[in-house]
Amino acid sequence: MLSRKEQKEATKKLVFDTAIQLFVSHGYDQTSVDQIVQQAGVSKGTFYHHFVSKSAVLLEYANSMHIEMLKRMRDVLRNNDNESAADRVNGLFGELVRFHEKNYAGLRLLVDHARSVSVQESAFSAFLSEIQNVLVFLLNQGQASEELSSSFQPQKAALYITRMYYQDFLQCMEESTNPKDFAVSFHQSVRQMLDMFLDGLKRRLYGDE
Repeated sequence: MLSRKEQKEATKKLVFDTAIQLFVSHGYDQTSVDQIVQQAGVSKGTFYHHFVSKSAVLLEYANSMHIEMLKRMRDVLRNNDNESAADRVNGLFGELVRFHEKNYAGLRLLVDHARSVSVQESAFSAFLSEIQNVLVFLLNQGQASEELSSSFQPQKAALYITRMYYQDFLQCMEESTNPKDFAVSFHQSVRQMLDMFLDGLKRRLYGDE
């Protein structure tokens, strides 16, 4: 038998999962709180006990995606600890592309409603900051091992790579209509971007002799 705390958590998860399912299948704007509680089989009071608004559900979803992506990033870094800095960067973004393909519907939901519920500021910006921090670490590692040029600033390079990654992500989201097309397009864009940056850093295009 579930404890009172466990029952509360189970009810919140039911409301949350039902809301996200309806957002994805019918659209965020087209889904009402009434539809969520009816589908979940709970009262409206129960909904507002757990979430102050419909947008709060979406914000929590964004945060959960953020946490999952961070876990994947850490797993990749842990599993390829003996590889070169360039290979670790490639492995990191390869895993991110696979994650985006798997969660295409949810990510499209977040992108489509980022402005209206401040998802971009609360989730995407935080995640991009994490990517940038990891890249700074890997680029510093590459410089320390003399794999990469010592004449560029890792912070600036990481910022440029992260910005281009996010721009490619948004563009591929806008142009795609299904997960497969998105994955192919996004993979190609990220691959070209990384090749350009990493090739430049390796070949010392920043002034090293």
